[in-house]
Amino acid sequence: MKIIAYAAASAFAVPAIALVAATPALAQDITIEQTGTDHSVSIIQIEDALNSITVTQAADDQIALVRQIGSAAANTAFVAQGDIGGLGGNEASVIQTGSDNIGAVGQNSASNFAAISQDGNTNFASVDQGFNGGTGAGGDTNNARIQQFGNDGVVSVEQNFDGSGSGNDSDVLQFNDGNSAFIEQADTLNVAFIIQGDVAGDGGHSATVTQTGNGNLVAIGQYSALNEAVANQSGDGNSAFIDQGFNNGAGTGSDGNYAEANQTGTGNELTINQNVLDAGGGNSAIITQNGNNNTGTINQSGDNHTATLTQTGDNFTYQIDQVGSGMVANITQN
Repeated sequence: MKIIAYAAASAFAVPAIALVAATPALAQDITIEQTGTDHSVSIIQIEDALNSITVTQAADDQIALVRQIGSAAANTAFVAQGDIGGLGGNEASVIQTGSDNIGAVGQNSASNFAAISQDGNTNFASVDQGFNGGTGAGGDTNNARIQQFGNDGVVSVEQNFDGSGSGNDSDVLQFNDGNSAFIEQADTLNVAFIIQGDVAGDGGHSATVTQTGNGNLVAIGQYSALNEAVANQSGDGNSAFIDQGFNNGAGTGSDGNYAEANQTGTGNELTINQNVLDAGGGNSAIITQNGNNNTGTINQSGDNHTATLTQTGDNFTYQIDQVGSGMVANITQN
């Protein structure tokens, strides 16, 4: 089944609503195209598998809500909003239930909001704000919120990459085990926040954040075992916080952790905590800071610790605390 809807430009809100209940073994394709401003579209697909939804909205102040629900698998939902250099103010929400689903949102311009929620295993979520075909269109105060409930999920967020813009925010929440998150942000005053895992879960998560520009912030928290967190920042006034086995500071125990953070610029601050206030595992933490007014902190408690702190710049400050078993610390300051 294929459904195609078009809405032309107008000066007032034009809603497009589609409610589709699938017949067994019948894949559904829905395409919505809207040009102009102040449009709204809401689409719901129920049951079945191999469904696809594509929503394209040009101009500003558009709203799109897409839901694919039921126990279905391998569904796809794509939302593209905004004009390059436009005023923005677009909103997109994608909700999917089932496994092997793909949810993707692309938004040009500024002040856009994208939310993706997926419940099931092996799902993929992608948000690209200021995308312009991957070259970056720029845009300020874009906001991305992604949450995944299930195992082996993958999240990818790009904001103003190869473009210009400031004040962007990415929040990623991934529960259960074996999840991966990748965030890339360009320009100034961006924030990246990642939480992964369940208490006493099997773990196996990975989180990678790359920020270029000034005044950026990264915060990563990972429960359970076998987690990996990497944060790379370049620019001024950066901060990075990584806590594995965090559980609100109470600690949950975590085996085989690895954390690495690199900063280039001035006014940097880095904090890495692994298995805080608890039993632990084969921990390793690496901090590299280049620039002025650097501060680095590594706290590891239990068992096979290795910490490397390298600072190149002006006003150095460092602290390495390792408690329990094979502690090794390497510190280099220039």
